[in-house]
Amino acid sequence: MLIRKTVKAGDVVVDHVRGSNIAIIRASAELKVVARNVEGKPIIDTEMFQGMNLQKLNYASVQIKTEVDQEIEYWLGFYPYSYETQSDRPSSIVSRQIPLKSGVHKLLRYDPPRVRTFINSPVDIYIGGKDLKSSDGVVENGRLFKKDKEIELSNFGDIYYWVSDMNNRVFYSQTEPMIASKYVTETSPTQSYLISKGIPFVNVDVPQALANKVFDLNVEIIHNSEGLNAGFKPAIFYTKNGADSNELTRYIPYGMGGIGNGVSIQKHTIQVTMPAGLNRLFFAETTLHSNAIAQGHTNYGESFTYLQKVSTKDPELLVLGISQILEERT
Repeated sequence: MLIRKTVKAGDVVVDHVRGSNIAIIRASAELKVVARNVEGKPIIDTEMFQGMNLQKLNYASVQIKTEVDQEIEYWLGFYPYSYETQSDRPSSIVSRQIPLKSGVHKLLRYDPPRVRTFINSPVDIYIGGKDLKSSDGVVENGRLFKKDKEIELSNFGDIYYWVSDMNNRVFYSQTEPMIASKYVTETSPTQSYLISKGIPFVNVDVPQALANKVFDLNVEIIHNSEGLNAGFKPAIFYTKNGADSNELTRYIPYGMGGIGNGVSIQKHTIQVTMPAGLNRLFFAETTLHSNAIAQGHTNYGESFTYLQKVSTKDPELLVLGISQILEERT
């Protein structure tokens, strides 16, 4: 019996067919195959690939599971199936875009119908097999391809890539001499209001994979009110519906006060939700230090509060570019 099916990742297909032969005619990735006898006991439990043929099994049912979306074609029955190699000439084209993340990752999976692949990367990229590895930017068992150069491969096995070992993305950072944060006393300001007050913003580009999902941002804030009794309540404002949205979400990571005895560095992780695309994040101090102006405090800018860094370790935000893939397939 010749069977053709389109299956999704995680699907389990069960055919109650008696026979002794199993042949995988077409499959773009490995299949988990379990054949059972009339009592329901497994007589074989194995992975099978395109072109494999098992005989003399005497089964009553066959279960097939896939870990990826694919089209499969297979033969079940008492009569043997003679597998014939498919033509090497491609009959279809598939294109896709793959985000290039930090570390070593699989670029293309084992896929026998793949005849030829053309790859373009916006960043320098190392290509290799399962033994591709890196440590602190030193890459082994891979070949370097320069950015924006077309790469042509005729391999249908697993293909891996590396572009960076970066594990932290910095959206904003400042060093000495640092610019103090401005004051915002409004509890529900709009984006246009903050811009009119000269409050700077940080751009956060959110990929589709994180659209309207919670992710972490790490903020580092410095206070320096040495010798002065002062309170602090920094605020983070970010656009609710993208960079053009006037409505903001307000977040107060902490409040503190007392007589300062030097530089105080506060590190906090905040959880935010933003739509896909470009978003804006504003930072300001909400507690006025009017007595600092009168005293002419040497550490006073427009406030005693300084935003030092905004960063993230979220893997989806460590994407360094999008690779363009075109496959010729049989």
